[in-house]
Amino acid sequence: MVAEVFDTPGLKSDPVAGTFALWVGPSATTRVRADGASMALLGRALSREGWTPVPDSPAEAEQVAAGLRVHHGGATEVLASWPELVGWARGTRPARDGALHRVADADADVVACLPAARSVGAYSAVKAGESDAGWVWLDALYVGATLPGLVDTVAQWAGTAERRVAASILFQGFTARLASPVLAGVSRGLVLDLDPATTAVQSRLGETLGMRCARPGAWTAEIAVDVVARALLDVHLASMIAAVRRGVGVGAAALG
Repeated sequence: MVAEVFDTPGLKSDPVAGTFALWVGPSATTRVRADGASMALLGRALSREGWTPVPDSPAEAEQVAAGLRVHHGGATEVLASWPELVGWARGTRPARDGALHRVADADADVVACLPAARSVGAYSAVKAGESDAGWVWLDALYVGATLPGLVDTVAQWAGTAERRVAASILFQGFTARLASPVLAGVSRGLVLDLDPATTAVQSRLGETLGMRCARPGAWTAEIAVDVVARALLDVHLASMIAAVRRGVGVGAAALG
């Protein structure tokens, strides 16, 4: 009743807050991943900054309360605090035309993409779901915490005591292993987003490097080279190169 009487094109009533808010037209969409009260609080804060939370449909951004991770524009950003997250929402306005949209891990296109990638071959396979003991999270690998163990496994497999050789073999295999499912996804119109915080690898002697993602997301839009390059080079390979150079002392040229 209040809305019918008092709402104007530029002012809309908010029955939850009991106030009025300025209305600036259709807002950008975002998907919020959080538990319990955090879901409502974060969704409310984003709504105040002009974003419309959507449950499972493709959205221009995705906020994950655990770890304060923001997926937007084909990239992932980690923020330091909730106020910083709200500040991000206030200062970010995606382009309305041709914007990249984040697809939820439960979306039918993403669910279908993973087995389709596996059908290409073992190097393109990515399993969905949480990893157990023996798997190495990529964000830990990129800071060097778990790199020595993987290098040792490769050295044993290659029969070499030279860690630089083993590190180079590991990097080349890792690059192919990571690029294969992403390119398989591109063939289906999706750019798979294998977030380092939710993606893990497993190295066993005599087996293809295993890969598992707890929450495989994807970007959907007209496929552009820069989007694919960002998903592979900026998010993963640049971090892996830095970790190998720090931990083993291999030059970038030797990794190619």
